[in-house]
Amino acid sequence: MIPENCTDERGSFQIKELPPGKYRLEITPNKRNPKTKPSKTFYYPGVYDKELSEAVSVDAGKSADGLIIRLID
Repeated sequence: MIPENCTDERGSFQIKELPPGKYRLEITPNKRNPKTKPSKTFYYPGVYDKELSEAVSVDAGKSADGLIIRLID
């Protein structure tokens, strides 16, 4: 099962025991700053359009380390 919320208080995340395959990361910020416009869902590597997102490949016995995801404005 793929977790819906796997981010810690620093924004780091780790998903363990994910079946091999290709995945699209959907990021939905849950903290909103009232002085800025609300954050909306975006996708890896930092695009709002799901069709422009990139899949992350997960191979058996391997990890996808070092993904950097930044909120764009």
